[in-house]
Parts: sequence; structure tokens; C-alpha cells
Amino acid sequence: MVANNYYEGISVGDVLIYHAYYQNNEVIYIHICCPACNTLPPEIRSCNGELLGYLGVDIDDNLLTNKKVIWRTRKGVCS
Repeated sequence: MVANNYYEGISVGDVLIYHAYYQNNEVIYIHICCPACNTLPPEIRSCNGELLGYLGVDIDDNLLTNKKVIWRTRKGVCS
């Protein structure tokens, strides 16, 4: 259904906030899944906000352990 030129109930992309461990340190990162967007790789940050690197550039996804989605958008295209 379209109202005011926006699709109701479906987002263009999804935002997922992850909690994980990297080298025995708690980390958090925000992953934006948007097939039509040109987004940067997620920043991996320690819980005190220190930038540790970028997922897939500086930090391999396989090095993150106990990954858990702690928040996400609903009804997105990547759901």
C-alpha cells in the first residue's frame, strides 16, 4: 500500500545492531543491509567507543565470536 509516496510497513533496508566478541573484548557494530544503497562496511567498536577496524576490511567476520543481534528494524527487505 502506498501513502504519501512511501511504502507502508516495508523499509528500503534493514539496520541490525550486533553484540559480539573480538579478541576476547566485547564489541558492538551496526550493519546496514540495503541492496540499493552504497554503504561503508560496519565499524567494529569496543564498548567504550574505540574504533577497532572495519568488518571485512580490517577484521574478518570469522574472528567475531558469539555474535548476537540485539536490535533490528522490522519488515525490511533483508529480513
